[in-house]
Amino acid sequence: MKTEKACPQMTANRLIFGDTRNGGPFLRLFLGWPRTACEFGPMSSGSARRPVVLIVEDEFLIRQNATLMIEEAGFHVIEASDADDAIGILERREDITVLFTDIQMPGSMDGLKLAAAVNGRWPPIKIVATSGFVHVLPSDLPDGARFIPKPYNPAQVTATLRELTAS
Repeated sequence: MKTEKACPQMTANRLIFGDTRNGGPFLRLFLGWPRTACEFGPMSSGSARRPVVLIVEDEFLIRQNATLMIEEAGFHVIEASDADDAIGILERREDITVLFTDIQMPGSMDGLKLAAAVNGRWPPIKIVATSGFVHVLPSDLPDGARFIPKPYNPAQVTATLRELTAS
């Protein structure tokens, strides 16, 4: 007897942006991009629980791009638009595994101050800082934190998050 796995069809929006070598910056928005739930792997609870990444990014389109990229890599994503929102989320949730934060943000603190605050209050949370404008030295970040420059390289982001959540 042949059994088939049910794979419900899902629709996802996809936003891609970047910089081409000859043509300058571009933005592509794909609406109704068909995917199946099976492409994302099993959605079960228990030992197969996906690590939770808190993305803190004030630029909406960049946050959406990062969210899609990190979800497609198999992580569960929570979004915050600034450090104050992120602190509020961290105070309400105990399942955040990684903080993925932009450095230059408006509000009460930038990403470097947020990284230091998170490291002080929630030491088990791993930290990834990102920027397209600021060059960050390892000494600027808490011990064990990583820096990823923008524009994001999906392979680098995925590899970094998997490495941080493997330990």
